[in-house]
Amino acid sequence: MNIRTKLYLFYITFFAILTIPVIIDFTRFGLLHLANPFLTLSTETYKIALVLGFSSILAYFIVLIFIRKNITNKLEYISILIFRFTLALVMMFSYGFGKIAFKQFELNYAAMDTLLRDVSDADLVWYFYGRSNIETFLLGLAEVIPCILLLFRRTTFLGAVLLLPVLLGVILVLVFNSIGTLDLTVSLMLLLFDIGILLFYRKEIVTLFISAKNKLNFPFSGNKTRLLFSIGKILFISNFVFLY
Repeated sequence: MNIRTKLYLFYITFFAILTIPVIIDFTRFGLLHLANPFLTLSTETYKIALVLGFSSILAYFIVLIFIRKNITNKLEYISILIFRFTLALVMMFSYGFGKIAFKQFELNYAAMDTLLRDVSDADLVWYFYGRSNIETFLLGLAEVIPCILLLFRRTTFLGAVLLLPVLLGVILVLVFNSIGTLDLTVSLMLLLFDIGILLFYRKEIVTLFISAKNKLNFPFSGNKTRLLFSIGKILFISNFVFLY
């Protein structure tokens, strides 16, 4: 077994273990945001570092055991299964259904009575996304549909692909509007769970790109025609370069 395969197995095992604190946090038992210190560590940074360190050690020994017993395919299946259902649980019930059923983006009265220059970034984001009920509903569907696809083995790959830009969009909103360190941490972990699923399909993805690379064949004959198309592409690109 080569080093890439071992790193891949460690990756999916490590993040499969990390689904536990994510689900605990999602259910609001509060592993990462307890009011009282967790194991006498009072800051979120130390709590997160402790969880990451323990998960790394545990993942290393789990991978080692499965490699020695030559049952890494079972480790893959279990890890991907955990990713699928964790993403479906968190994204559907914490994000998607909240937008569809309850219009997640609701401003409080204090924010509505505050001058625009004094409104927080989070409230501005909430107001912007909450202006249209249809937009909120469509955003909810964009989160729920991929999660439903993740629940079935035959549509897991499609669900993971569709969920990737959704998670990236959530992370960009959180990063550039300073909305909660903990929310950003959980969102990043959800993204890494989704990447874990896509890594399982890495060979299929590479094959797809290779097979699709030359799919759009040039249907015209003659060097003059090729030259005209090349000049047209250069002029089209140059137009944007000079204008912008």
